[in-house]
Amino acid sequence: MEENFAEQIVPGTFIRVQAEGLIAPKGVSFGNVGIVGTAAAAEDVTDAIGQTHILGSMEDAAKLYAASDALSAGTLNLMRGLALLFANGARTVYAHALAAGADQTAFANGTAELLKDTINIL
Repeated sequence: MEENFAEQIVPGTFIRVQAEGLIAPKGVSFGNVGIVGTAAAAEDVTDAIGQTHILGSMEDAAKLYAASDALSAGTLNLMRGLALLFANGARTVYAHALAAGADQTAFANGTAELLKDTINIL
């Protein structure tokens, strides 16, 4: 393939397409991921907050946790983080939800709880 490919599409306008611009990488599965974040429980769920749950998809997460709040508020971030993980190839996520307003000690305790499991990335 020619490196300097240019084609006139509209008179006076040229376009160059580079191969690397056409390749979109797929998500990479990287083992078990642990995440600690603030969330609210989904409707009729009583055991979502303060416990570690193993999730395999965003659908699993939506059954346990309510949707994130507005990004500008930034008080319920777990679902936002889970969406990024699953969109980029995560298959097994150990999620530990904390109540909104959790302090550093609560995050440290949640992290310590996750480290008891087989986590590859935290």
